Amino acid sequence: MRSASQAAAAVAALLTLTLLGCSRPEPAPRNLLLVSLDTTRPDHLSAYGYPRQTSPNFDRLAAGGALFANAFAQWTATGPSHATMLTGLYPPTHGFGVTRPRLRKRFRTLPAILRDAGFRTGAFVSGFTLKGSLAKGLGHGFDVWDATFEGVRRDGVETMEAALEWLDSGDQDRPYFVFLHLYDAHGPYAQEAALPRLFESADRGAPLRQIPRDQNLRDADGRLYRYLNDYVDYYDSGLVHQDEVLGRMIEAIDLENTTVIVVADHGESMGEHGGSINLTHATAVFDDQTRIPFLIRSPGLAPALFDEIVETTEILPTALELLGIPLPASLQPAGESLVPLLRGERAQDAGRLAFSGTWAKRKQGIAAAHIFGRPPVIALDPQRVVFAARSMRWKLVVYPALDGDLVALYDLESDPLETTDVGDDYPEIRDRLLQRSGLWLSGAEEPVEELELTSEEIEKLRALGYVD
Repeated sequence: MRSASQAAAAVAALLTLTLLGCSRPEPAPRNLLLVSLDTTRPDHLSAYGYPRQTSPNFDRLAAGGALFANAFAQWTATGPSHATMLTGLYPPTHGFGVTRPRLRKRFRTLPAILRDAGFRTGAFVSGFTLKGSLAKGLGHGFDVWDATFEGVRRDGVETMEAALEWLDSGDQDRPYFVFLHLYDAHGPYAQEAALPRLFESADRGAPLRQIPRDQNLRDADGRLYRYLNDYVDYYDSGLVHQDEVLGRMIEAIDLENTTVIVVADHGESMGEHGGSINLTHATAVFDDQTRIPFLIRSPGLAPALFDEIVETTEILPTALELLGIPLPASLQPAGESLVPLLRGERAQDAGRLAFSGTWAKRKQGIAAAHIFGRPPVIALDPQRVVFAARSMRWKLVVYPALDGDLVALYDLESDPLETTDVGDDYPEIRDRLLQRSGLWLSGAEEPVEELELTSEEIEKLRALGYVD
């Protein structure tokens, strides 16, 4: 994955931006469009310096908006990550998919606040992980939660068309909030003939010793692809299709009267660490899974590139302020509004942290065993989570092992791929990040009942790589 400095340089070259541009006074935009690009790595988008042209529509939005070079997801799987976007809370606090199988109604969500303010609210999702029993409570505040598809996914074109039909059929005098979830980059990367292989690497890349069962891509003769770049080619092809859907959506709305936020729920590991955490996600909290693309385009905001670390907890308060809607006094999101930064009313803060987590399951134990040299699999505490605290330079990762937590510290300046634990060399930094991690764990609740799934739901999750 490209470093933050490389990403910043690439974007600065692509965009002619004013770092702290001031906005001109304008009325608040009427509408909000939140687009979630499932499983999308920023370093595979051309706006972030990727040499392949995978994202021309995202790039154009970025050229007219605020682009964040250091944005991080708070969970490396779909459900908990989206619950954080909609509540502004860290996953241990809202509990959805972490300690509870549903999002409780006591948590005020962005759509609920906007509906109370007179907005039409509609969600249109493309992946099975946001459908049915796997999405209990996420629909709080939405007039419509559209997941009307069979199987494990639907093409982003169909999801986008459902959203536009809903927009056209409703009360045009009311503002709207649309949540559009696109799943075209999610594995298996070659889902159907509609998503062909648009790229072909001259170098097939490193051989893969282990390929997740849900991937298993094969050539025309039925032979299994065993080289990394074959899978990267298909992944990038999915990004192109996803970007085409984004472009069609943007063309269909009143862009000059709408705040648009485009973000990913998590990234994807692609050869950085190998083994069972490769070509997938929800298996680690390394940057390849936690770093995400994030842009905001809103009328009256000058284009800008920001290096400051930001989180998805900041989507809710930022969206409300841009729309001119007060944050309810009873709501205390973990994130703060980015509007003062976007308007040049405050400087960038180099000391901010991002917190990310994932489940303490078997694959994470395998990763921990590899890092700490304790074969064959470390037994993690299933009632706790693997989590990370990240600054611009340092990354702390904590594995809650049953026989004592295992803590790794990485110096991202010299080790951007997070391969060497330097905690013993910098104990004061390790201890300081551990202390500040209380922000992530505050409000966490003890686990309650687990999610009960049918055999059909389990098979669909297995097809997506979520079940061992």
